[in-house]
Amino acid sequence: MSAAVAANATAEANAQARIQAAIAATIAALPPTPTPTPHYTPTATPTPTSTPTLPLTPTFTPTSTPTPTSTPIAGPSPHPQTTFSAGYNLVCALRSDGTAVCWGHDNGGAASPPPEQLVSISSGEAHTCALRPDGTPVCWGYEGHGRSSPPWGERFASISAGEDHTCALRLDGSAVCWGRNEDSEASPPDNERFVQIDGGANHTCGLRADGAAVCWGDNDYGEASAPADRFAAISGGRGHTCGLRTDGTVVCWGDDEEGQASAPDDWFTAISSGYWHTCALRSDGSAVCWGSDSHGQASAPDDRFAAISSGHLHTCGLRPDGAAVCWGWNHEGQASPPVGERFAVGNVEVGSAPVPKSTPTPKPTPTPLPSRVRILGPLSGGYNFVCALRPDGTAACWGRDDSGEASPPPEQLVSISTGEGHTCALRPDGTPVCWGYDGDGRSSPPGDERFSSLSAGEDHTCALRPDGSIFCWGWNMFDQASPPEGERLASIDSGAYHTCGLRANGAAVCWGDNENGQASAPDDRFAAISGGQRHTCGLRTDDTVVCWGDNEHGQASAPDDRFAAISSGYRHTCALRSDGSAVCWGSDSHGQASPPEGGSFAVISCGHRHTCALRSDGGAVCWGRNNHGQASPPESERFAVGEVAVGG
Repeated sequence: MSAAVAANATAEANAQARIQAAIAATIAALPPTPTPTPHYTPTATPTPTSTPTLPLTPTFTPTSTPTPTSTPIAGPSPHPQTTFSAGYNLVCALRSDGTAVCWGHDNGGAASPPPEQLVSISSGEAHTCALRPDGTPVCWGYEGHGRSSPPWGERFASISAGEDHTCALRLDGSAVCWGRNEDSEASPPDNERFVQIDGGANHTCGLRADGAAVCWGDNDYGEASAPADRFAAISGGRGHTCGLRTDGTVVCWGDDEEGQASAPDDWFTAISSGYWHTCALRSDGSAVCWGSDSHGQASAPDDRFAAISSGHLHTCGLRPDGAAVCWGWNHEGQASPPVGERFAVGNVEVGSAPVPKSTPTPKPTPTPLPSRVRILGPLSGGYNFVCALRPDGTAACWGRDDSGEASPPPEQLVSISTGEGHTCALRPDGTPVCWGYDGDGRSSPPGDERFSSLSAGEDHTCALRPDGSIFCWGWNMFDQASPPEGERLASIDSGAYHTCGLRANGAAVCWGDNENGQASAPDDRFAAISGGQRHTCGLRTDDTVVCWGDNEHGQASAPDDRFAAISSGYRHTCALRSDGSAVCWGSDSHGQASPPEGGSFAVISCGHRHTCALRSDGGAVCWGRNNHGQASPPESERFAVGEVAVGG
């Protein structure tokens, strides 16, 4: 959320140079401001470029009070890259080689980055998003509201994660957002062009090239009502926003109950807003914080930093040598950075050589689809069979194959979902493909549609178009394939004879068979939902689980625990804790609710009387009934946990 976009090396260096020039009476004139260039050049082989800057390491100056100056410092730096970001209860940072390291709460896998090179990173409440060197986005962690599902085919110049949403800027400055949109925080204004963007908790702000701020989303405290001023950087907190003016002073607006919007009368080079506190850096690298100090998050150590980022109730700073220092609440280890690590203070090095210091300003050109896309559903346990996707997007299935349901086509897929005797999947372009038994048309998807997600029930399938509208096909005796008209959903899941989806605000909507109340969702807010045979379970946004419907076997009696993922089977339910351990409840007639002890998994899926899970290395582990081999996954196979390679 409060990404240290303001701590961008260019903005810092320029600001430092201007302020120090005003302090030094012997300097008669300021040097000209370098012209920055975007970090991405969309060519056949994209290579990130760094903005021409003054030295990245802050030049320490005497601690005397700065003398005000009427000479403006640099305006907003175009597309600053964030290599260091404090989220809700986690922190992620990039090493100089572009690989990511995260620490703190790993709820939903938000602190488990993929092993690849990145050039910018930003953490939210339970998800993290980043940019690859070619500008394609990648996200991990909770998927509720679609927050971890960036748009396909896009390339961005900068990115910023809010609490449950993310916004990014294309090279032309237009904004694209995804995730929670209950307060319109993911609905940027049309036809605006920005050079910086920052996601607050439930609002977003951007800076135009002239330094003017534009904000949208939740405005209960006035946090989205930016003053008519000119800023070099902007940072959104929970209910407040702070802007670093071009003269080095800070102004904040919105909620000030804890003093988080009462900026001191001082001059700064970087700014970062947390939930109820704000921190900034002076030109000498010293940190100043104000607002709530309930857990010491506003009590900055006497140190010197090159970057700073405020989280929920903690704050972290990067020293000039790349060492991280954190303070504040540490109940999840978010204030305990790894010892001995050094992180990138400026831009990261990508490939075998450092990033060049300057390149000609590129002109935006059309770009192809990304070579890797996020998997929407990598593992699916059907009635008596299982299907999973390999890292290259091809599918492997095992178990019963009476109607060809376990015989996938030899093509690349990005999502897969199994029913009783059929399987459906999505290709990289969003077109659906199904195989297996075709009774009632369950394996005959529409030929002219494109979908963003898909879920197969026992004899029907439902899918979401990119606009969130719903399309279903197959058996419809209980109206399970008749979604409510006019609904727009962020996610969808099919039970045996009913279907449920989540709106963007996390509210659940269900239809179809309701004999046991499985389609009567409670008035709650969920991050995920999963339908079984006659019951449904939802993972609330506070990580607890609630189930409704048939409870004859205890399948709807969720334990009092915290989870990161949920999956409902026919008469049992399984969930994953944030540490990857599995917990199951309900019918255990064939051992389907008895996960292996000591196992740690990244994905879990319940079938009829069996359960399968994927380890973080992609190895599959299954337990329960095995009369068709459904609990005997191929030993040598490794399946995709996060993404599949497409087009390669």
